[in-house]
Amino acid sequence: MKRKINNVPFSVLSVIAALSIVLPLALPRLFGPIWSWEGFLRTAAIRSKKLWLLFCGVLLLTSVIVLCAIQIPAGFWKKLGNIKWVLLCIAVVVSAVVFPRHIPLSARWFEQHYLVAHAGGRSPNGYTYVNSLESFELNYQQGHRVFEGDLCLTADGVLVLEHDWPHWCKKTGVEYTGQAVSYDQFMASRFYGAETPMDVTSLINLMALHEDMYFMTDFKYCYEEADVKSGFRQIVQAAKDAGRTDILARFIIQNHHNDFKPWVDQVYPFENWLYTYYSIGDSEDRLPENLVAYCRRENIPVITMWENMPDDLWFGLTQPHNIQIFAHTVNDPARSAQLIQAGVAGIYTDDIKPGEGLPAGS
Repeated sequence: MKRKINNVPFSVLSVIAALSIVLPLALPRLFGPIWSWEGFLRTAAIRSKKLWLLFCGVLLLTSVIVLCAIQIPAGFWKKLGNIKWVLLCIAVVVSAVVFPRHIPLSARWFEQHYLVAHAGGRSPNGYTYVNSLESFELNYQQGHRVFEGDLCLTADGVLVLEHDWPHWCKKTGVEYTGQAVSYDQFMASRFYGAETPMDVTSLINLMALHEDMYFMTDFKYCYEEADVKSGFRQIVQAAKDAGRTDILARFIIQNHHNDFKPWVDQVYPFENWLYTYYSIGDSEDRLPENLVAYCRRENIPVITMWENMPDDLWFGLTQPHNIQIFAHTVNDPARSAQLIQAGVAGIYTDDIKPGEGLPAGS
């Protein structure tokens, strides 16, 4: 009896080490490549208490079975002597190597939020595509936590929140000359007479003020390598200047084409990604099977597409690999509920507020 009692701690540690090797290797095959301990457990805790209980039950049952099985050979562990501890150390090292770490705590934004405030959401003046400080603040107060914003470069190469320069002229009443404006002219302007323009510094300051705010990048008219890298260097530098590089973990990067992500990765290893279908120029890359294959290779967990696109073909390709679909831009709560009922994970919107646009009973 004493021998068996002494073997119990080692047996328990052995089971834990074995499971820490087997589960990370096996679960991605069940749940797709977009998987992590944190993501799985949070999904279970938030979305399904039954799944959480099942997971714990399987672990407990497995432990009991293994503990019973390893006690059958009389004197087995005694004969091994100190070798068993060497084997356990090897198992611990192996488990540490294979344990998934590529998806950190902040990466599962789409598990927590089903709405994305499009271009900061509708502004206090009632306009869309404004990207003003007031738009972000108003929609944050209304409950939004994930915000998409348009980004482009000024004439002197500074990254600001703007959809395009003709639209800036419309908002400011300035005649469009066919050229981008300077940074100083942009920041001195007011949208519709009252709303405040934003650069990346003001964006970082806003995210520092609201610690649960996510920002989704949408680069406009700067898809070339030099412009893309310049823009993201400015974002990273603004976070460093504020002493808040942790905020970069709340940036969600929209991938625009297959070369875009490798360029950004050379600047900074951003954690959160999605792929925007409408911006893909290459016809081969736009094919559903090729796009899903790319997302699997690059661990991109979300694809965004026009609201009329999600269908059985897309769901059949994405769901087996735990890749989610977001639809844009939807302002009708009934249409939002219909899409989510069909399997869409989230909605870009100007008007729908958190709690609205869900299927009945959700």
